[in-house]
Amino acid sequence: MRQSESSGSNVDLEKGAPVRYDEELVELPEILKESITGFGGFGALLLQIAHPGVARGVGNHSEFATRQIDRAEKTAIYVYMMVYGTQEEKNYIKEWVNRMHARVKGGDGESAYFAQDPDLQLWVAATLYVGWVKSYEMAYGPLPEDRAERVYQEFSVFGTSLQVPREKWPKDRAAFDEYYRHVIENDLRLVPEGEEVYWHIMHPNLPWVFKPFIPLALYLTKIFSVDYLPPEIRVTYGLKPTTRYDRFNRKLMIMQYKMTPKFIRSLPKRYYMKRGRVMVAKLKERGFTGDMRMRSH
Repeated sequence: MRQSESSGSNVDLEKGAPVRYDEELVELPEILKESITGFGGFGALLLQIAHPGVARGVGNHSEFATRQIDRAEKTAIYVYMMVYGTQEEKNYIKEWVNRMHARVKGGDGESAYFAQDPDLQLWVAATLYVGWVKSYEMAYGPLPEDRAERVYQEFSVFGTSLQVPREKWPKDRAAFDEYYRHVIENDLRLVPEGEEVYWHIMHPNLPWVFKPFIPLALYLTKIFSVDYLPPEIRVTYGLKPTTRYDRFNRKLMIMQYKMTPKFIRSLPKRYYMKRGRVMVAKLKERGFTGDMRMRSH
């Protein structure tokens, strides 16, 4: 296998596809330990549910209206375990995700969907890449070209850990931009299931103790996500670009975040890794094997 020397990233130039990063990640641990990247999750979710296949899967199977915190936590556990977990831990989490996804299917013809569809998984992984990297760059500035390419290649793990073939991940950031634009222009539209999920995002059904903080939380996530959403997606959701006041508040929040001690900024990472390891122990008790030879059902 020949590797790219110009970018310093592990890219198979003969196949034009990234090498899977299941064994060793260098850049992602540095990016995702910064909890500010989590603010990109709002925009990523909006991009996901704008895809009919994803929207139908989430809307019809995840009980999103009543399990918003649970769904967000399980997504976070998957993400952090794929980046910071041991290989054994990753295998158990992958097996668990695969079993969950195997149930998420339905519809006929153009309305058919299946959570193990590599195209849908690729789109979800792509939205995570866009959302988290954009949020990181809002706080720390644009990544240098060589590091940006390495970060991009390592993000392939969120697709290749499941059913996305290695060669399906766009070979570099230029190819990704073409893919991203193509999906936005040709595949995205808000179906009824997506509209319902969006309503529940904006009107979360949370315990009363959290309710006073909902308006502030929604505002902060929006000012970190709205500007990187394509204009047509903003129009779809009725969102407006940030104002000068919004951008001032975003800068102020970033300043406060950077002044926060690192051990506090990385609290989500430690919390979800602890939760993830408890989950792995429970999966073992339930008879999961961590055997990834059977990747789909």
